Amino acid sequence: EGPDASVVGQEMSLAEKPVYTIGRADTGVDIRLRGELASRVHAAVCQDIDGQKYLVDLRSTHGTFLAGRRLVPNTPTKWPPEARASFGSGPKSEVMALKMPGASLSSTSSSSSASTVSLPKPVAEEEETNGKRKADPDDLMASLYGDLPEAKVIKTAPREERKWVEQLPAPEDPTRVVFLDIDGVLRSVHGRTDFHKNVRTMVVAGQRVVITGDSTSTNDNLAGIDFWPQAMLALKHIVSKTQAAVVLSSDWRKQDQLVDGINNQMREYGMPKLFGLTPDLDGKGVQGVVKAIHSNVREKRAKEIRRWLKKNGAKIEKWVAIDDMDLTASKRDEANHAQSGGSEPMVFLDPHWNFVRCNPAVGLNMEGAKAAISLLNGYPISDEEIAAAWAAPMAQGQASPDSDGNFQVMAPTTFV
Repeated sequence: EGPDASVVGQEMSLAEKPVYTIGRADTGVDIRLRGELASRVHAAVCQDIDGQKYLVDLRSTHGTFLAGRRLVPNTPTKWPPEARASFGSGPKSEVMALKMPGASLSSTSSSSSASTVSLPKPVAEEEETNGKRKADPDDLMASLYGDLPEAKVIKTAPREERKWVEQLPAPEDPTRVVFLDIDGVLRSVHGRTDFHKNVRTMVVAGQRVVITGDSTSTNDNLAGIDFWPQAMLALKHIVSKTQAAVVLSSDWRKQDQLVDGINNQMREYGMPKLFGLTPDLDGKGVQGVVKAIHSNVREKRAKEIRRWLKKNGAKIEKWVAIDDMDLTASKRDEANHAQSGGSEPMVFLDPHWNFVRCNPAVGLNMEGAKAAISLLNGYPISDEEIAAAWAAPMAQGQASPDSDGNFQVMAPTTFV
């Protein structure tokens, strides 16, 4: 059994045998390696009749290096005096040096005229200067990385968990109100209101986590996660500039889970929760209404807005309805009203004073938000501002104003 590489600083004479094997095997090698890069039988030192030493790599996994150059496997290479041999490369490799007769030895040799080798030791145990490994000009790896400082492990602070932000309360006594539709305003008009029932979730540590989305909400109500971000930002711009309260006029108000989902999205964007809901004139439990008769769904929604104002609008100074459905009076509406002979004014809204219509393909945009802010501040808007809020390219024939200034969608549209 050969000498152990863990005994650093000793030397071994190479005079007795023609071949000395080097490796990490426990038996069968003359010089034992202990490093992670050593093979069981890594290399061999051969000498001829004249005592010249040759180093041979025995097809090791990580290679044998002599003076920084990797040896070709199974090819003897002359080992010059004082040249360093490395078994593997990098800081985890082990090194040996060949010494010729006459050099100072740290231990006695078996022959005063024999060459010796220092027992292997890891490169990492080489002399350090100012916290850096000493570079060896003969070692290519050392010439590249030898002057780098030792790596230091730095502990970083754990990532701060997202905190649940409490929602701002609804204003107590607002003087301005926005009547808000959802489909075609904040989300696609073709979206489904029950999509959240089919979204995949999983329970982690007792909490339900959404597989889609950012999974940071502590509320597993997913209604509203498909709202258009630009539309939500436009709504936030209206609320922040006017301090208006938001009253829901959409059919979403008929389901508590959908209302909660809207409040969740308004909280995410830093807006107060909904101030209220318009009544459903065809719903159950509506006082004073047996069966409301409406000429169309447009008239019904306009009536519901005005019914809410009649009941709750004592302190309301300005209001605006935002909807993708045309809540203004058409010529047919005017004709029907004239034929009815009624003295009551029509319930329909005026786009120059209290109504902003959205293009259902894009929803509420910033131009629509600016128009709503003007109306809430008591300033009527022009036909150009109405067109900008609609955001429909006229050249493409998506919409065009009629003689009354009302924009009529030319393609079939589903209203919700």
